Amino acid sequence: KGGVFVINCTWQESELETKLPAKMRRDLAQKGAKLFVVDATKIGVKAGLGKRINMIMQSVFFKLSGVMPFEAAIELLKGSIKKMYGKKGDKVVQMNIDGVNMSCDGIVEVKVPASWADAGADAAPAKFEAPPWLSKAAAFANSIQRPCNNLDGNDLPVSTFEAGGRVPLGTSQYEKRGIAINVPRVDMDKCTQCNKCSLICPHAAVRPFLLSQKELEAAPADFRAGSRAAIGGGVLDNYQYRIQVSPLDCTGCELCVRICPADALKLEPASKAIQAEKVNWDFAMTLPDRGDEVDKTTIKGSQFQKPYLEFSGACEGCGETPHVKLLTQLFGERLVIANATGCSSIWGASNPSF
Repeated sequence: KGGVFVINCTWQESELETKLPAKMRRDLAQKGAKLFVVDATKIGVKAGLGKRINMIMQSVFFKLSGVMPFEAAIELLKGSIKKMYGKKGDKVVQMNIDGVNMSCDGIVEVKVPASWADAGADAAPAKFEAPPWLSKAAAFANSIQRPCNNLDGNDLPVSTFEAGGRVPLGTSQYEKRGIAINVPRVDMDKCTQCNKCSLICPHAAVRPFLLSQKELEAAPADFRAGSRAAIGGGVLDNYQYRIQVSPLDCTGCELCVRICPADALKLEPASKAIQAEKVNWDFAMTLPDRGDEVDKTTIKGSQFQKPYLEFSGACEGCGETPHVKLLTQLFGERLVIANATGCSSIWGASNPSF
């Protein structure tokens, strides 16, 4: 009881009532916690650090934890910054120091309302549904993945789990973490349909889709407006083409923006993209897989193949998963991966999704 709880978020104090889950509000009130909010990303952008907030949050920790005198802690932190980033130049060092100096001004203390102690239960989320071939994955997501992500895993009885510890694959599609600050938006008028953005995406959150005229007519208006006639000749002449992003699965690494030869991708706030693109992504997931109609041995053709590694727990910008994802697209029907340990254990099985 009486602990300190810090939330890095963009929310104003008045929004916390609706943004924080009822369970969290109850715990904060019942445990007499001191609540603080800080928009570390905003501070990072102002300091020139972009989304890098490690030094900013470290400063916040020293300010609020009281583990040692704050002034002494900050001097030590600044010394470590000079040692750690000195080789990157004075500009990088100064940006980090500026972030440290600005961090405490962004801390806002929030008085926890007594009424939070009696906060009612949150509405039960809708259960995941899936076609028959994904029924085991959806059942796992409902009964194990969701409770674990809500920190209720310790309450699950042993009978919930399959004997032998087996878990179904394909459950990462249900997690929808929404961790990106900014996500890519595609200008289809600039797009050359090279599919390089999909090739390099570590999380398979950027993908090309081919659809027939009939499917195009059934698409959401925004999806339809962003589709263009497929180019490349042959079977592609029969289809419309669109690059679709899944904002809730994107990590905001920017690799697709950097690799695009036509400068057709730009970053936009994830909050805006999630509202606009969710319906488009959901529709794209209903389209038939047309990978067998194109040559998968080319960069462009390979990306029309279904990736069997998607939405993994890899770090943003991961350099391993694009290669393994491509292997699954080229040889997935007969590919066996023997894993030992290291990063592949993490992005291959980030419990509770697989």
